Amino acid sequence: GLIERRMGNRPAKPHSPLALQRITDIATVTGFTPKEIQSLYQVYCRISDIRDRDGVIDLAEFQSAFLYESSEVASRFFSMFDQNKDSSINFEEFSEGLSICMNGSIDARIKFVFGLYDLDGDGYIDRDELFSILRAALLESFSLNLSDKQMNQVVAFTVENVSSNSWVSFDDFSLLCQKNQNILQGLKFSFTS
Repeated sequence: GLIERRMGNRPAKPHSPLALQRITDIATVTGFTPKEIQSLYQVYCRISDIRDRDGVIDLAEFQSAFLYESSEVASRFFSMFDQNKDSSINFEEFSEGLSICMNGSIDARIKFVFGLYDLDGDGYIDRDELFSILRAALLESFSLNLSDKQMNQVVAFTVENVSSNSWVSFDDFSLLCQKNQNILQGLKFSFTS
């Protein structure tokens, strides 16, 4: 698979097997089956070994494994997975992040995507935040590089059609996502184990 090719033929550092209680705890939080957790753990170990084999996933490993070309997009997704903000993703964070993206309720996925856009965490998406992440996302997904003027027009149109303010609240964003669930489609992850 993709991750194996990125690692080359280097011998992997042995990872400790998951204890049954840890599997049970992760299953309770994520909704993944024990078998799915074991498979995710194998993928996690391969990703965490891409660069420095320290047992956690750093930003470079995350970006490499999920083929993000834009460091900004990778960084935003990485920060949403890194719940304790220690600049690394442990297996629990990895499992929980994937569970939201792959199997999460609409509300959980909306909250996740809102967090991607709300760069400063103040509960609102302002024009600068929308400009920044939209530019990176358009470039990442469609290789579309709009001028600043064009991006400002897209941002102005978006904000004006979603909110009566110069920013987008979580409630405004939630309503938009419920009407247009295509906004949440970018959360689908695929990888080979």
